Amino acid sequence: MITELLSQANIALFYAVNQIHPCDAYDKLMLAGTFFSDRSRFPFYLLLIIFSGYISVLRHKKSTSEMQAATLALWQNIVIVFVVAFMADAAFLTFAKHFFHHPRPFVALPLSSVRLIGMSLSEHDYYLSFPSGHASFATLVAMSIWPALGRIGKSFACLYVVWACWSRLALGVHFPADVVAGAATSACIVIAVRLMVLKYLKLPLVIKKS
Repeated sequence: MITELLSQANIALFYAVNQIHPCDAYDKLMLAGTFFSDRSRFPFYLLLIIFSGYISVLRHKKSTSEMQAATLALWQNIVIVFVVAFMADAAFLTFAKHFFHHPRPFVALPLSSVRLIGMSLSEHDYYLSFPSGHASFATLVAMSIWPALGRIGKSFACLYVVWACWSRLALGVHFPADVVAGAATSACIVIAVRLMVLKYLKLPLVIKKS
């Protein structure tokens, strides 16, 4: 009974998001959300994180040696967490997608009822819907850099994750349960990796301001 209700809610929410089409610009925005949350963008985000850390360290060049050391250690923490969590998450996603072998919306539902936008997937991918790799990667990026972000930065990080998750429904390639599972599992992996980094490498999570 509960499983059936959840399944119906999953489908209903998918349709509610997927059928939204205010204008062509909306579709382009959704395609962009998927583009920037694709796992193939990992090298780009890694370079961006390293560059941001370099700039942050330079900004603290005139600070105390303790502050400089803490800043450098913080960004080392972020880079290590991002790389290790990315590999762990990739391994988990590969296992989970093949284990659950869940069909995508345009396979599970009548094709004519699904707005499928700009997606060219091979038949091999038709049953790799759960969990969402894009939602997982977007969460991975946001949570990896979270310790270095201020209030505004954290707001944008949250919007980035929502954008990525929403785009997967809007484009017709994932159910809500897929993106929730992808985001949740990625969050758990990042937290676990960060705790291990803090424990074994003794790198700080935040900068203690003097």
